[in-house]
Amino acid sequence: MPSVLYLATRRIIECNIESMVRTHILTAMTAALLVAGSTLFAYAAFAQTTAVTTCALEPGPTRAVTGVIDGETISLDDGTELRLVGALAPRPPDAALDLSYWPPEREAKAALERLVLGRSVTLAYAGRKSDRYGRMLAHVFVDPQSSAETPADPENRVWVQAHMLSHGHSRAYALKDSHGCLRELVAHEAIARKAKLGLWSHAAYQLRDASRTMDISRLRSTFQVIEGEVSRVIVSKTSLILRFNREETPERPTDQASDDVRAVPKGFSVSIKPAIARSWQAGGMTLSQLEGKRVQIRGWIERRGGPAIEIIEGNQIELVPADEVDALGLRPAAVATEPEPDTPRRRSRKRKTEAALVPASAP
Repeated sequence: MPSVLYLATRRIIECNIESMVRTHILTAMTAALLVAGSTLFAYAAFAQTTAVTTCALEPGPTRAVTGVIDGETISLDDGTELRLVGALAPRPPDAALDLSYWPPEREAKAALERLVLGRSVTLAYAGRKSDRYGRMLAHVFVDPQSSAETPADPENRVWVQAHMLSHGHSRAYALKDSHGCLRELVAHEAIARKAKLGLWSHAAYQLRDASRTMDISRLRSTFQVIEGEVSRVIVSKTSLILRFNREETPERPTDQASDDVRAVPKGFSVSIKPAIARSWQAGGMTLSQLEGKRVQIRGWIERRGGPAIEIIEGNQIELVPADEVDALGLRPAAVATEPEPDTPRRRSRKRKTEAALVPASAP
């Protein structure tokens, strides 16, 4: 008959074995759930970029991709170069910097290579078909791979621009005479921007504050996405202007040398042609009703007395929904009715010289 010590020892061993089995089962279940979750996430992201675009495109030929030049340019089997119109690769802030040394650009190029290099692609056009450098301008769709058993389904084509935007490897932009899909491209970009994927986690591509006039002025000739509250809407026969208040600039010392005094530029502004202004509508509002509303503007920074962006397509302007404004703790401020203070006047050289010659203790 087994002893009490033997039975107790056996029971302890059995409990340990049961505990180990339960642990292994829970670990296996957790791993399975993680794999399933990642698979579902990957499928969701893939589905977002394989959806057939609803914007009007002119069908083009089918080509093979023989090379990837950078994050937005590929070479085709007929010897031509093609630019992914509407999806801007992340250029370095310093134009003199070699693209191959800029990490966001390297990541974008690598992602594009994985997607299209050596694959058959179908082209489609949204306007003009070439740029001033002779490169083709087209939307690109990667054709699904097929076999004798499983023929390719055209509905599973991957829209390259949407893929690059939704994974944070480019930004949506409008090109003159070739901007037919901007609304959809901006929607795909928003997926990556909200999740801070790719370039959206980099400080060089952050949203810019429309009130930071001096900061925006330094970004002249670069593409930016700017957010701010419209302080004034000016309507004329030739254009509609959205103006934004600038940050208060600190007062300069009265004894500052005149050579160091620089005129403060005007606040950031946006100009829109009347035809575009008439067709724009969001949230039941027109452009002339945007005073006091928060918007996002995308485009290239120009200098027109102050930093400015010219709108060539209405979807360059996005109305920030009221719930997002509330979530950020932002409230529309009262629009100032008083004129902005004039720039401090320069002291004449003669008066400055006379002031320097007068002793400090003089009455």
